[in-house]
Amino acid sequence: MDGLLFDQVIKNAKEFADIEQAFEYCTDFYNKQTNLLTESTNEDPDTQIQVHYPYIGLIIKDGDHSHYYGNTITHPVMLKEAYLNQIKKIIKQNTEFKILIGESYYPMSLAFVCEDLFNSLKIEKTISMPCIARIRKGMQEIEHGKDINRIGFFHAEHIDYCLNRLHHYCGSHAKHFQNNIIVTNYKMYIDFFIEDGKKWVDEGIYDCIIGPDIEYSKSQNHFADNISLPQMPAYHLKKANGDGITIINVGVGPSNSKNITDHLAVLPSKSWLMLGHCAGLKNTQKLGDYVIAQNYARYDNVLDKYVSNKIPIPSSTAITKQLEKNVKKFKFNGEQVYQGTVITTADRNWELDCDMVNEFIDSKAIAIDMESGTIATNAFRFSVSCAAFLCISDMPLHGKLKLRGMAKNFYQTKVRHHFNIGMNAIRDLYND
Repeated sequence: MDGLLFDQVIKNAKEFADIEQAFEYCTDFYNKQTNLLTESTNEDPDTQIQVHYPYIGLIIKDGDHSHYYGNTITHPVMLKEAYLNQIKKIIKQNTEFKILIGESYYPMSLAFVCEDLFNSLKIEKTISMPCIARIRKGMQEIEHGKDINRIGFFHAEHIDYCLNRLHHYCGSHAKHFQNNIIVTNYKMYIDFFIEDGKKWVDEGIYDCIIGPDIEYSKSQNHFADNISLPQMPAYHLKKANGDGITIINVGVGPSNSKNITDHLAVLPSKSWLMLGHCAGLKNTQKLGDYVIAQNYARYDNVLDKYVSNKIPIPSSTAITKQLEKNVKKFKFNGEQVYQGTVITTADRNWELDCDMVNEFIDSKAIAIDMESGTIATNAFRFSVSCAAFLCISDMPLHGKLKLRGMAKNFYQTKVRHHFNIGMNAIRDLYND
């Protein structure tokens, strides 16, 4: 097997036959590079040096042929499990492989290594500014060449960019995000999450709750009052192995949903669940009934460039089955469960458009919302298990409009139980 192909993307490469040893060396190299960047900047901010991400190359021998894979690496401690899983999937049962670890030609940005230090410098003297054109194109076009396949979906600078965006939008460092993500657009669901989470932390089931305005554990109880919350606040019910639950209030609409899931995609998520409300389209339904999406009709259009609208987007079978179990497990007051197609639209006032109404009726869909299909499409795009569990809050085609008084009554009587079912379905899914 020959590693000459990697000469264009890696320098001073060291060869390994053991995955764990290779990744340990990669981690040490990453720490060395980040320390070099911060220390040299602290010593002399006017002197610009350039350091580079570590690179991992993989050569797989398959009979008379060799296959080549590689990528730049960032945050190897936080993302270790994800990287190792990607590498092991490529290696599979192949016993003859070679791993190369060395320095890439892809520069690190101080903004992603130590943002406070970066912000303290004059902009014209900052070191290795992030480059959105470089992030957008990716290594495949810049320096990979056609013969090296990428390990994973994203190169290191793209990941660093997304982790920074998550911190900005959600108000907490990416290291706090758990493997299971609940997406909602109601603050009351955040309140339920914190209320239940504190109880589970006290019982020792979870380690702590972290959020923009809360740090709660058995040994610490800190709440910040009157702070300005970020655009999409996230709260994390943490376990040491990362198998806790994060909930994010993304607000309303497919644009927000695409935005946040674009960035969540760089994390090693096991599941995404949309937990929200919808309009019921069937005259047999009533307010407070539940909808488990089996698939999605996409009228949001925000991801059509990346995933054709002609491709069917399914929900995760494992998550939907767990939701079915939990609906039966928790007693409820006559609510029915509907399963079928959920429409996602970008037009909140769709019920005022006759053509749109007729098309939705003809689709045989059972409900309509503004987020589920978008989230599910990005989950499909990035191979994340995903489902939607919705509660019917209005039925405008059947005379039940979401008027202020009616909505208030719905929120007071229906949503707590809906949250309990969805939240515990995710908890049970990874405890069974």
